[in-house]
Amino acid sequence: RYTMKLIKKKFLVIGGSSGTGKAVAEMAFNMGNEVILTSRQWAKATSVAKQIGDTVTGMQLDINDESAVHS
Repeated sequence: RYTMKLIKKKFLVIGGSSGTGKAVAEMAFNMGNEVILTSRQWAKATSVAKQIGDTVTGMQLDINDESAVHS
């Protein structure tokens, strides 16, 4: 049986400013990981990132916008 070690990793959490995404971002941070969380709203992403912790970065990303995903 293989167990994945999820400590000292980098997490990208799409939709990380609320709900399940926020919970995953918080869990990853609490396990000692660096987290990048995204939201369609820059202000919300950065605000939530600051609330969670110092190794969390908030970024604006709308995955429905193909040009934004490729940049």
